[in-house]
Amino acid sequence: MVRTLLIHEYRRVMLRDPLLPKQLLPQHWPRSATRLLCRNLYRLTQRLTEQHLMATLQTPEGPLPQAAPYFFARFGGLAQADAGGAAPTAAAAVAAPTMNSRRVTRCAPNSESSFCISVLLSIG
Repeated sequence: MVRTLLIHEYRRVMLRDPLLPKQLLPQHWPRSATRLLCRNLYRLTQRLTEQHLMATLQTPEGPLPQAAPYFFARFGGLAQADAGGAAPTAAAAVAAPTMNSRRVTRCAPNSESSFCISVLLSIG
């Protein structure tokens, strides 16, 4: 759900971007910062989200197919699920807040847009 809401908000913000060349935009236009923030949060949640989808959903023919190669090219490259890498630092928790968690809200710097996201982080 976090990833769905993240991309929904990112797209909503990007619809307001006139997509002009950098030279024609105001000095602190938040396009790059917004994309970077979305990319970092997407990468943070990607592995656990994919694991949840693969364990929970299925097609009428059976298990979900593995993600297509172009999926891993998003945002400049995502970790492949079978790479066996370590969990991201500050992994996003999908459960209810506990004594060992805190909510962190991040917004694109100098943003006139409303691109902010609140993430529940595990503290461990």
